[in-house]
Amino acid sequence: MLLKSETKVNLKKTYRKILYLYPAYNNTFVFLGSVGLRQDCVTHVDAEGKLLFEHVFPVPMDTAGMISDREFIMVETRSKFYLGPEGA
Repeated sequence: MLLKSETKVNLKKTYRKILYLYPAYNNTFVFLGSVGLRQDCVTHVDAEGKLLFEHVFPVPMDTAGMISDREFIMVETRSKFYLGPEGA
């Protein structure tokens, strides 16, 4: 069964790119986004765009997914092109 609903969310912060966006519990949303070059973050916002949680990762993330409305997973990739403080 395909469900369709629409919610307009005005984010309070600018993101370079939103990679994966999922609905979560209590009318909130979780996404894996990009805040800069090779700087990925997981962000939890409410329906009004208020930031509830954000974590910027020290290495790029490869993919993300929702297991349930309360569980979000990310897959880390340590690219040979990563030029951060930890090296390749």
